[in-house]
Amino acid sequence: MMDEAENLPNTRRIVHDLIPASNNDRICAGTKNYHIEELHPKLTTYISCQIIEKPKNIEFDIWSIIPTFLSSLLVITGWLVVNKTQGNRERRKQIREHATKLKNYLEDLEELVISYHTNERDEAKEHSIISKLSRLEKSCQNTPNLLNGQKFFKAADEKLLRIDPSLIQKLRKSLTLNHFADEHINKLDFNNEAIQEIELAAINLKDSIDALQIYALD
Repeated sequence: MMDEAENLPNTRRIVHDLIPASNNDRICAGTKNYHIEELHPKLTTYISCQIIEKPKNIEFDIWSIIPTFLSSLLVITGWLVVNKTQGNRERRKQIREHATKLKNYLEDLEELVISYHTNERDEAKEHSIISKLSRLEKSCQNTPNLLNGQKFFKAADEKLLRIDPSLIQKLRKSLTLNHFADEHINKLDFNNEAIQEIELAAINLKDSIDALQIYALD
């Protein structure tokens, strides 16, 4: 077949190109099939050329990169831990600041309510009390949302950030259930039972907020 191909025009060089020269370093790496039927009708066979490269010491190469890989892995892991720790510390700081705002809301509300009950009826104060109370309730309910975006290794336990809703309900009742709006006929004394009930409800809620703030300390 080779002699026949060499006698055909324009086929000698192509056929020789398909057959690699002898090389001790190139033994076998795969098989390439060349169809030369289009060169001449008489050539209807396939010529296979096998080239196999001498295998390298792969095991040695793998072991040589393991120390570098482990070193890089430790650096990345350390960076992730430090970054997460700093993020949690900042998140706990936000929780403490939020608790401080809650206490300020509560103190302002308590002062306003006592002033309202111990003086003549003031409708403007009634609207202000309802507004401040609603804001305080919403802020207390939203406290666990400070952990939004954290799926793993959270800065705090979400359950411990929840303020007991019953404390807020008791505060609302003490503020608005008695001697409020149309029932506000005469001003109350500071030692009145209604005033004491307001102060007690405020103290209980404040204690819960203090516990939250202490829990968020680093």
